[in-house]
Amino acid sequence: MDDLEADLTSGERLLLCGLRLLAAEAGRHTLQSNFEAACGCAGPQAFRALQVFVQQLGLHSRRRIVVAPPAAAPPTGDEALVLEVFGCAQVDDYAGMDVRLARLIGCDPPASLGGAACVVAESFGLGGLMLRARGNAAQRPAPLRTVAGLA
Repeated sequence: MDDLEADLTSGERLLLCGLRLLAAEAGRHTLQSNFEAACGCAGPQAFRALQVFVQQLGLHSRRRIVVAPPAAAPPTGDEALVLEVFGCAQVDDYAGMDVRLARLIGCDPPASLGGAACVVAESFGLGGLMLRARGNAAQRPAPLRTVAGLA
């Protein structure tokens, strides 16, 4: 088990699972139920905001975003950066969030991307799910594969 994977909070695991399933366009109904169970009445809002985030990544990114298949264990470098984005959003570190988003998409991030991250992070916080901003993204695991829908 990868060190980063072993250290993920339950909120980070749910977010990573959600990112992978949405990128693969699979398991939406189960995922939405998991968000509702984890976040209560804020679950549907968090799920829709994550859908918007993934859609906005695909729309605005100037580089390919590497997302592992849904059943893969260790996060890719890009997935780790996404976790950092949401961690920054949860602690209201908007400058840190924008820096990470810019690194992730290869250009200045649109407000819609950061806004969607903030909605998910706030909803997770309401459900007691913690997301952490982590350190240097250069120390992340190597990419596993590229999902065609996110480029």
